[in-house]
This record gives sequence, C-alpha cells and structure tokens, in this order.
Amino acid sequence: MKRINNPLTIIAIFAGLAEIACSVALVALDKEIQIIFVWFVMGFPTVLVILFFWVLWWKPTSLYAPSDYSNEDNFLDAIGVTIKLKETIDSLKTGLESLEAQVESQERAVAIDNELDKKIDSFKEKLDTSWAE
Repeated sequence: MKRINNPLTIIAIFAGLAEIACSVALVALDKEIQIIFVWFVMGFPTVLVILFFWVLWWKPTSLYAPSDYSNEDNFLDAIGVTIKLKETIDSLKTGLESLEAQVESQERAVAIDNELDKKIDSFKEKLDTSWAE
C-alpha cells in the first residue's frame, strides 16, 4: 500500500469519509432534522471545495509535499525559501559591512583621541617644566 504523503489526498479522504458518515446517519434522523442535515451534507463539500480553491489560489505550495519533487532543492525553490534565504544573507552581509565600517571609524576616532591625549599630556609636562624653571 502506498503511503499517503500529499495534503490533497488527506483532504479527499476526509471529505469522502465525512460524506459517507453523513449519508449513513441521515436515515436515522427525524424528518424535521433530515432537511437541515441534507442542506449540511450538500453544503459541506461546497464549502470544502471553495476553501480548497482559496488555499490553492493564495498558498499553492502548501498542497505539495517535499516528496512530490524529485529534488528537495526544487521544493525549496518552489516555496520561495531559497530566494528569501539569499535575500536575508545579502541583507546580513550589507549590515555586517556597515557595522565593520562603523567599528573602523570608531577605532580611528579612539586612536585620534588617544594621540591627542598624549600630545596634551606632553604639552602639560613641557608647561610644568617651563614654569618650574
């Protein structure tokens, strides 16, 4: 027996079992309730089909399992993960380059500040020695 690995197959099995169960239960109901139940039995597959096509329109990749593809990379391409991953990596690289530039700028500023501090200290020492004489 073939393993069920497709969401569409699961939906079809669920709909079929629900219709069979409803049809079997229909004969055991009172006449007043049978009318309501018949409307439900007719409306349920209609709503299910409408929801199926809504999902198919907005998220068609959710109806396919990775095993439906010969290569898992094709599945990732189909659901757009590869493109999103590449975009994320590119944005992270850009952000990292920006951070590295900021760090280098700050390091230069600190080096200049330290150099200025040394020159000021040297100047103070010269002033102190010249005043002491």
